Amino acid sequence: MAMNSSVSCRRATCRKDVGKVSSFYQTVKNVPTVCPDTLLESIESEKARIFVVDGPEDTISGVSLSYSHYSTWVGESVVIRDVIALDSSVRTQLLQRVLEDGRERGISRFDLFNSDKTLIDAALEFGFVNLSLSEDWDCYSLSLS
Repeated sequence: MAMNSSVSCRRATCRKDVGKVSSFYQTVKNVPTVCPDTLLESIESEKARIFVVDGPEDTISGVSLSYSHYSTWVGESVVIRDVIALDSSVRTQLLQRVLEDGRERGISRFDLFNSDKTLIDAALEFGFVNLSLSEDWDCYSLSLS
């Protein structure tokens, strides 16, 4: 998929971006609390890669959140947690940017952990494969309080 030149994705890099991302999550995704300090720490330490698309009046119109993961059998991979946008072209642009960023770092495996149907549909257009269908994989989660 070719990138739309009218949309500019950039990496979130500063405290101002963290505030915008926090506001965007609360508005669009209805997340009750987002910890700006944790987001900033993740950006500064490069634990997470956050890309944004700037919107009007000092807001953002889309955000992606991904992080690196290491597997003993495939090496480093990128885990894509969120790609949230106000429209599908911005979502596609953000997903493309995450993939390009990983490739620039020599990463060839990308995993998507998300239940958003529109994001899954976009990922399938890029060639993602549902491992629960193709390889009979199951995924389990545990949240400790």
